[in-house]
Amino acid sequence: MRADFSWCGYEVTDAVRLRTGPGTGYTALGLLHRGDAVYPSKARHGWYRVRLAYDSGSHFGTRKSSGLREGTTGWVVKRALRASVCTQID
Repeated sequence: MRADFSWCGYEVTDAVRLRTGPGTGYTALGLLHRGDAVYPSKARHGWYRVRLAYDSGSHFGTRKSSGLREGTTGWVVKRALRASVCTQID
């Protein structure tokens, strides 16, 4: 079943681990922080495979210590994300 993702991306609603697979039994790659922007590409059993849009925590001017860089991919539980709001400036 294909998921319909928001083309504006998603943001992390609370700190959550980015994992190598869709479940808590998979290795954690690091921590995503509240407000981090991600773009999902797959959905599986309540998990999204995502790509990190910015270095984790850096787009708010606060450097977090997770070490996750822009473009990092992994899996995150769907309930920890919310669709970003798209805006158009004319």
